[in-house]
Order: sequence, then structure tokens, then C-alpha cells
Amino acid sequence: MKCRTSSRGFTLVELLIVTLLGSLVIMSTLTILVSNQQTLTAASAKIQGQRTLRSGLGILAGELREISPATGDLIAMGDDSVEVRVTRSFGLVCAISGGGNPQFTVKTVGDPFARNDSIFILAANDPLDLDDDVWKLGIVASIVSTTTCNGSDTAQVITLNGITVGPPPDLVSVGAPVRSFLHYTYGLFIIDGETFLARELSGLAVTGSSASAAMAGPLRLVAGAPTFTYWDPSGTAAIVPSQVARIRLVLRTTSEIPGGVIQDSIVMDIHPRN
Repeated sequence: MKCRTSSRGFTLVELLIVTLLGSLVIMSTLTILVSNQQTLTAASAKIQGQRTLRSGLGILAGELREISPATGDLIAMGDDSVEVRVTRSFGLVCAISGGGNPQFTVKTVGDPFARNDSIFILAANDPLDLDDDVWKLGIVASIVSTTTCNGSDTAQVITLNGITVGPPPDLVSVGAPVRSFLHYTYGLFIIDGETFLARELSGLAVTGSSASAAMAGPLRLVAGAPTFTYWDPSGTAAIVPSQVARIRLVLRTTSEIPGGVIQDSIVMDIHPRN
């Protein structure tokens, strides 16, 4: 007895159904993969934008916390920029030679002083009266760096223009602090056609202009939305720089990704030294 086996295969309709179902599965899988990739790209762009902002903000926040608006370190305040006076070098007077252009032998702490630096030197006058202390402003005319204080500590002899010493209110004593400073403007600058948080060097210690150094960006501008706002100790908007007790900084970043743009913002409150 012979057994007959069936040789029947798939019909065209069955093949079409299988092909359609397979295509739907593949399309669904691709859609999920593309969606996951877009989510990952957006998250990476957002993290990178925040990382860039925080890096620039760390520098700016450190500078603003060190300034003293009450003593004039905050030069100018605007919606999109702030100009500050930043300490560059510090020293202590260990010898004084008066005259038209007084000379001070100064023990330096950290970076040495340089010619054309703007200098503050404290005239303490009556040591028992804190109200008569005066920070006198001068410009370094010349420097001799091959000297010491008390025969041991490395020191510089600096000659200052624009300053007088003598009896009160110009009494500068041995031990008086000396600090040089630079003027920096922090704010929004257009660099290569895009907006960045940047720093620009200006002021008394600089001859000519200096290019802006980008710190964070590119940033997104919003019409009428300030980048910097300023508050006094009572929480009221500060009118003049000497009243400022808190500076609020708002930065808005933008990152282009395939198919769109990722936007984010960071708000930071900075309390200067007063």
C-alpha cells in the first residue's frame, strides 16, 4: 500500500498576510528605535547644554561672590551685562618712601604686581578709628622686583602715580594691604553670529580694547527678559550698585538636534561679599 503525501504550499494570500504582518512588526520596531534615539539625543543635548552653562557660571559666580558693591567693586549693572572690579594681586607694605610719586616696598602674596596695574592701598590713619580708613587709588608707574622685605621675604618696590602719602587723611603705614585690580564686563556678546556669555577686559589697567572670551553658549535671547537682576538686602530692586546684596542670573541655552531644537534655562542667585 502506497502513502500519498501532500505537496500543497502557501497560497498567495497567505504570503501577503505574512509579509504585511512582518512589515508592521519591523516598522513598529524601527519607530521605537528612532523614538529612543531622539530621546537619547535630546537628553544628551540638554545635559551638554547644562554642563556648558554650569562651567561658565562657576567662573562668573566665583568672581561675583568676591566683589564688594558697598566699597565700589560693582562698577555698572545692566539687564544683559555687569561690570566689576576684580582683585588681581595682593600684598602688604613693609617700607615706605614718600614724595611726589611715593614708593612702597611690598611683600607680594600670589601673582606679582605689574606696570600699569590699578592699585588700591589702605590709608588707615587713626588705627583706633575705623571710620577714617580710605582706600587710595593709584597706577603703578615702575617696578623693581629684585628686593626683599625684612631681608627675607620676596618683595617688589612699586612707584605709584596719582597718589599722595603723608599725615591723615593720607597716612599709609607699614603693614597696610595693597591690592591691584582689573575691570571685567560679564554679559551677553555676539561671537561669530551667535550669543554667548562672555568676559571682556576693560578699565584703567588696560590700554585699548580686548576681545571677548566666550564662557558659555550659544544662548537663546528672549525679548524683554533680563539676564541680570539686582536686589538690595530687603529684597527690593536695587537702584544703584552700592545697594546690591543679591544678583540673579538667568541663562537660556539652545541646542540644535535632528528634527528640532532643545531649549533649557538655569537660574542662579549670587550673594556678593559686602
